[in-house]
Amino acid sequence: MALIGLGFLSAFSTASPTPVSNNVARACTTILPSSYQIISESSPTTSFPQDRLFNVSQSAGGANSIDTLVHFTNIPSGSYGCQLGFSFTYEYNIPSTGDAAVNIYSLSQDITPSSTYSTYFPQGGKGAPTGSTLFGTTTINGQKQIINSEVCANDLSFLFEIASDDVAGSVSYQDAGDNLSGIGGLFLTYNC
Repeated sequence: MALIGLGFLSAFSTASPTPVSNNVARACTTILPSSYQIISESSPTTSFPQDRLFNVSQSAGGANSIDTLVHFTNIPSGSYGCQLGFSFTYEYNIPSTGDAAVNIYSLSQDITPSSTYSTYFPQGGKGAPTGSTLFGTTTINGQKQIINSEVCANDLSFLFEIASDDVAGSVSYQDAGDNLSGIGGLFLTYNC
């Protein structure tokens, strides 16, 4: 009887395991913004040049808001896991005053060279820009941080503004244009 039991058990012990999956390493792609553009509440119909300047500020009471538009282009179709972040070396100078926390909005419309404050705030004032979703709130400082992620699209556009409704604040920096090596600025990763 004991031999029959052992024979029964040995039949199960000869089965070979089946591989669960092939572990394939993923390679993230990192891209830099194609443009930064300032928009100003005090000049609501002025289109400012696109450059590498990030400048977000407001006066007490939330007045005289200056916001920054950031645009990423040429994200391949089928990409997934788009993550917005920033990275600065420890020594990178990021001047800020007052309440420098910023709200980041994901925009439903692309940024163009003719974008103005009135494009995103047709009624003036502060708050969520037209056709936007609050993407995150953060303080930009000398470190690396992922702000949030969203569904990828060929172009992704964001608006940065001081988060406080009434406290004066500012934060600015000149994007190094080479933050892939960790020097300083915003970036977007996908397919991680």
